[in-house]
Amino acid sequence: MAFVSNNQSKPQQGKATANVENKISTAQSASGEVQYTLFASGLTYGGRDVELKNKNYTDNIAILFDVVDQHQYTRTVDKTSYAVETKVKFSDHGVIEDGKFSFSARINTSPVRIIPNNFIDKDTDKDNPVASKRPEKALEVLERLIEERQLVTLVTEDKIIENYILTSMTAQRSNDEGAALVFDLEFTEFRTFILGKTALATVYSDPKKSGGKTKQKGSVQSSATDNEVEVTARRTKFAGKNADGWQKVADSMDSGNFTKQDQVVGTLTPDGKIRGTDGTIMDYNKAVGN
Repeated sequence: MAFVSNNQSKPQQGKATANVENKISTAQSASGEVQYTLFASGLTYGGRDVELKNKNYTDNIAILFDVVDQHQYTRTVDKTSYAVETKVKFSDHGVIEDGKFSFSARINTSPVRIIPNNFIDKDTDKDNPVASKRPEKALEVLERLIEERQLVTLVTEDKIIENYILTSMTAQRSNDEGAALVFDLEFTEFRTFILGKTALATVYSDPKKSGGKTKQKGSVQSSATDNEVEVTARRTKFAGKNADGWQKVADSMDSGNFTKQDQVVGTLTPDGKIRGTDGTIMDYNKAVGN
C-alpha cells in the first residue's frame, strides 16, 4: 500500500504578533490570485450546483470528488478553568477557537460522469479516462493548497464556509480501494483582521508654560475616514445609577478589567481637539479618563 502524508502543524501559541500578521499576509497574498472552492456535498440534492456556473480552470477553481464518504464540522470554546464572579459577563471568559471542517473522499481513474468545470477533469478524455491520471491531478492540486497556504471555500448542502485553510492531508491507496486514491482532509478556519492606524492624541497647552511644545498622551483607534479618528476609552459595563459603585467593587476584587470595555467617547479632529459623541468639544482628561 502506498501512503502519502502532508501535514501543516498548527501555529504555536504565544508567538509575536508580527509573526501572526506575517502568516496572515502570506496566506491572503497567495489566495488573492486564485480562488479555490471544494465541494464536499450538496451538488446533486442540495442545490449547490449553481455554485459551479462561474468556475473556470484558471483563477476561480472548483474541486469535486467522485465520492465523499462523510464530512464533519467542529466548533469549540476554550473556557477558563478558574472560577469567576457571578456578576461578570461569562462570555469574556471563553475564547472561541478556530473552526474545523474535515471530510473523507476518493478520486477514481474512471468516473461515473465527468462534471463540467471540475478542475480535476479539465482535460479528462471521456473515451480513455484512465490515461488522464485523475487521482494524480487531485493529489497535485491539494498539495498546492498546502504549499501555498491557500484560503479556500467549502461547500456542503448545509452551509458554505469561507476563509479555511488545508492544515492536514492524507492520501492513500489500498487493495480494497482498487485504483481509487482516498483522501482524508482537515481544514481550519483562518480568521483575519485589518490593522487600523494608531494616532497620538495631542493635548494643546499654553505655549508660554510648555516652552512652545505640545504634550502627547494616550492612543486612539482609527476611524473610517482620514480626517478624524475615533477616540476610545475603558468604561464600565455596569449600567444604572450604581454603575460606579459596582465597578469599585469589581476593582477591589481584582476583576475590574473584566467588567470594563472599550467604548467610543469621541473623535480626534485634525486640529487636535476631541469632539464628543454629542458634537461638543471635550477636555482630553474628561474624555479618556487619564
